[in-house]
Amino acid sequence: MEDQTRKAVPAAVSVCPIWTGAAAEKVGQMIHQIDQSTTLMQRIASTAQNKAIKGGFAAEAWHAETFNLDAILKDKDVRAFTDTFSNSPLPRNHTTHDIVVMKGDEQLLGAQLKYFKDADATQKAFRSSKDGIHRYQDSDLFVGPSDQIEGIRQSAQRDVLKNQQTRPAVSEAAAKVRDKTAGSMEVDGAASTPLSKRDAEQLGTGSAE
Repeated sequence: MEDQTRKAVPAAVSVCPIWTGAAAEKVGQMIHQIDQSTTLMQRIASTAQNKAIKGGFAAEAWHAETFNLDAILKDKDVRAFTDTFSNSPLPRNHTTHDIVVMKGDEQLLGAQLKYFKDADATQKAFRSSKDGIHRYQDSDLFVGPSDQIEGIRQSAQRDVLKNQQTRPAVSEAAAKVRDKTAGSMEVDGAASTPLSKRDAEQLGTGSAE
């Protein structure tokens, strides 16, 4: 019944005299986006993973979905993808990006997302290294919980100063985290909706009100 209703909405909009064909198409695109994300959220909630991991995956889907809904509303031809979205250009378990924003075949943004227990832990995850090289040095943006952003920047600045002389690579990575961390993605006038750590975990466990 719910599926029939979703299909009927854009059809009803298309025959309503005060709605244009473009508006009907826009509604259809938004419903498709919401359906895709709802399916992903249900899949995340059904796993045996702990709530922190579920929250991280839910946050990825949330930021990509809300970015796309905003882009559709604003008639922007940019779209965000996680590695679980249909027709995603992002390979599964990509080592650098959790979300990419595309304009056609052109990648405009590659974002790394972390939702750790507190700002310090999230910052350290963003600046983590492997064999002395910053894991996410090629990321354009670090997306964190909306309630941790200032704390992440402050933690990063402390690590910049602490490691300048002894571990310059760590200091440089921390500086990038400090300067490139945000609570949402914004590209070409479209933006995702910020999400807190608590709300992400509620989404991931299916307990969001």
